[in-house]
This record gives sequence, structure tokens and C-alpha cells, in this order.
Amino acid sequence: MKVEVVIFDVYGTLLDVGPVPDALEREARWVALWDEVFGGAPPRAYAQVVQDLERVIARHHAWAIERGVANPEVCWPEVVVEAVPETSGLRREDELEFAAKLAGIPRVLRLMPGSAVVLRGLRERGVRLGIASNAQAYTWTELETALRSEALSLADFDRGFCFWSFESGFSKPNPHVFQWLTARLAGAGVEPGAVLMVGDREDNDVQPARAFGWQTWRIADRPGLDWESLGHWLFDKGNLS
Repeated sequence: MKVEVVIFDVYGTLLDVGPVPDALEREARWVALWDEVFGGAPPRAYAQVVQDLERVIARHHAWAIERGVANPEVCWPEVVVEAVPETSGLRREDELEFAAKLAGIPRVLRLMPGSAVVLRGLRERGVRLGIASNAQAYTWTELETALRSEALSLADFDRGFCFWSFESGFSKPNPHVFQWLTARLAGAGVEPGAVLMVGDREDNDVQPARAFGWQTWRIADRPGLDWESLGHWLFDKGNLS
């Protein structure tokens, strides 16, 4: 069946996630963030903050799992306020900005090489685009910034075909992610076989999408599975409707 809608994962698929080179750079970013927001030196090292964040996340996950939620998702700003209580005194907009910048300390992001060509090609052909991402609210800003560097935008994606885990409280590979999207697509007259899931993980993206009858493409940094190969399969081999 020809592809009518393409659903993309974000991190590792649309966005290339690279680590900050070393612990010293991460600590420097933490010190700079704290000084920007509160002035002066932070009361504890970045490594300790990471441990506090992980402890809070584990507790939130356990709470949701006890209530029957598979693959639970946290609300990152709530986690940050609990792990870094000093932020509770900030204005809401400043609190959210601090949380987003804190999430960005251990990594650098860019649009995945080769993805812009495929995205523009799909847009030009009128193919509807969606997203299925384990994400937080700051993901919108991260993705929009990367897309704009290639004259693209989140507006190129159909909001009705976008699943963001932080909005729902559960994440991939929970089958409810794909059930929700399949239902939205069906409401728009799109059959499961006409949907292509593009992601970098077999467990989170490929297997659950196939279980719902979608076509799949796993992005990997090797010939035959990269973005260039995906573009060839879509545009040159006639797999678009």
C-alpha cells in the first residue's frame, strides 16, 4: 500500500542528540545557568543534581506503575521543582525556562543530517506528517529551532497526528500511543497500511507500529537505513500515494 502519512520519532530520528564533551563542560553549564537565574555559585554540583533528578523520576514512575500505567511519563517541570526546590520561588515562566535549560545541559542537538531533504520533499508532495515522541514541552522549542535552520517548521506537521508523551502521562512503547494515533488517522480516512513510522529504535518505534499494521522504517547511521535511503525509497521507488 502506498504511504499517505509519515509519523516521525524525534530524538535520534529527527534530532541528532550529541553529548557535551566532558563532565567539566557540564559543570560549567550548570554553574552558568545557576548564576544567570539566581546569581552566584550553585549550592551543589551538577552530578548531585542529576542524582536528585533520577531519584525523583524513579519515584514518579513507581507511583504511576502502581496504578497500572505502563511506560509512564513524568512532567519534567514538576520533577525539577522537587529535585531543585529553589526553583519553586520563581515565576512560572522562569521556572519552565530553567527546567528546559537544565535538560539541555548534558547534550547538543541538531537536525539529523539528510532529514531536511526528505521533509521538504514530503511537504512539496503534500504528504501529511505527524510525530510520535517521548518528549517534554521543551521538545517543541528544540525541534522548532532545529527545523528553522533548514527553513522548516513544526507547522509542517499535522497537529492532529502528533503524540507527545508529556501530554498523556505515558510513553512509547506503550501500545496506547499507537492505538491513539491509529484512531486519529482512521478518523481522517487513513488506513493503518498507509501509515509509515520512521524511528531509530526497534523496541520503541518499529515493533509497536508494526503491531498496528503500519509500515516502518528504522533510521540508523549506515547505508540502506539512513535518511538518504529513506528518501530514495519514498521518492524514487514510488512508495508515496
